[in-house]
Amino acid sequence: MAGAVSAGQGVPVLFIRHGQSTNNPLYEGLFRQMDAGTITREQVETTWMNTRHTDPPLTDLGADEAVKLGSYLSEGMRRDAKINVYTSPFRRCLETTAGVLSAFDRSESVTVECHPRVFETGGVYTLDADRNRGGPGQCYTAAEIKAKHPSFGVSQLPEVGQWYTGGWEDDSAGRARALEVAAWLRSPGFYETHTGSVVMMVMHGHFMDTLQKALLGIAEDPSKDGRGMNSFRGQAVQLATPNTATSFFDISSAGVVVRWIGGVDHLKKSAVQILSVM
Repeated sequence: MAGAVSAGQGVPVLFIRHGQSTNNPLYEGLFRQMDAGTITREQVETTWMNTRHTDPPLTDLGADEAVKLGSYLSEGMRRDAKINVYTSPFRRCLETTAGVLSAFDRSESVTVECHPRVFETGGVYTLDADRNRGGPGQCYTAAEIKAKHPSFGVSQLPEVGQWYTGGWEDDSAGRARALEVAAWLRSPGFYETHTGSVVMMVMHGHFMDTLQKALLGIAEDPSKDGRGMNSFRGQAVQLATPNTATSFFDISSAGVVVRWIGGVDHLKKSAVQILSVM
């Protein structure tokens, strides 16, 4: 058909997981203990909920990861590339976006918009009166984001009060949101708006896993969802994305071309580090 778009002629879209946050070492340490059999999943949840921050910043390592990614991307991209960035409004993603873009010397060709639908699965949650996951937990307002990151657009966020006002989001609701975002990415409107641009989306590990599956038509099993908590560890397919890992797709209404998933070349890890999970 004349004028039809093939899957290989889509918009280049780069998914980016945020850099290491202050919550990540806590979370990873708890699951190492659970996998070693020294604590239970319930003990993981109790310690996690009593110790975590609802909207954590990056660690020094996380900030360094973001700058390294920015240098890697800036070196490889065309000098005339127009870049549209959509970032989760969580603090760790805002700081990752700022770190990545600090390596770019072409601010006139970069736009950043805080996207209210690409937040981490679960939302900004905290403990409720019954000591279960509830919400909302504390997070930034649009005005606070604008004060810290003046070039970031906040037009899609509430004008008054913090950007997240909901309760705890379970895995099923997170999956439905991922399907909505995937449909937006594959829509003719997205293609028309972003043709000629490179799109970057800065987000989170769990939501990135779910969104990638939604894009690729990989179904999840709701019976494997976390109960009263968020987890994709029980799913048959898990798409691992370490901190600042990237996934690169060409996306159009005709389909999705996968360039890579979970890339960490910018971190220059050795084979020993990469294969240590085996």
